[in-house]
Amino acid sequence: MTNGGDREFESLDIVRAELDVERTAQEKRAETVDSRAGQVLGFAGVLAGLALNSKSGWALPGAVVAAAAATLAASILRPRMQAGIYPRGLYLGYINKKPDCTKRVVLDTRIADYESNKDQLDIKLNRLDWAVRLLVLAITLVVLALLAVILR
Repeated sequence: MTNGGDREFESLDIVRAELDVERTAQEKRAETVDSRAGQVLGFAGVLAGLALNSKSGWALPGAVVAAAAATLAASILRPRMQAGIYPRGLYLGYINKKPDCTKRVVLDTRIADYESNKDQLDIKLNRLDWAVRLLVLAITLVVLALLAVILR
């Protein structure tokens, strides 16, 4: 107990509120990354098809690089399992515990979940960065190949 207070961990609610704000922002970033990966995947697919339909051997490297960008973007969209709170376990393990003890365990679990999700999001962001770089390279290669065909 703290000095005369009835709560052992008086700041748990403050920490939980801030964590909730960060988790909401993290979820929004993850949704944005998934959306952008979908856009890269779609555009890379169209570009690869355009390059292959150009019937120019010069466009083949662009199609290959576009396919690599699409593959990388698709790997971002792969669902990942997330840790969480298991209500039955929480109920069985903490039904007779003090509320602050239960809140602390839940908060520790939520923080670990946030950190795990952060690591996964960092990996997705890195892959998205490389997928966009490959897409830009593929666009450049296909445009140069098409220009070579037109200027012949």
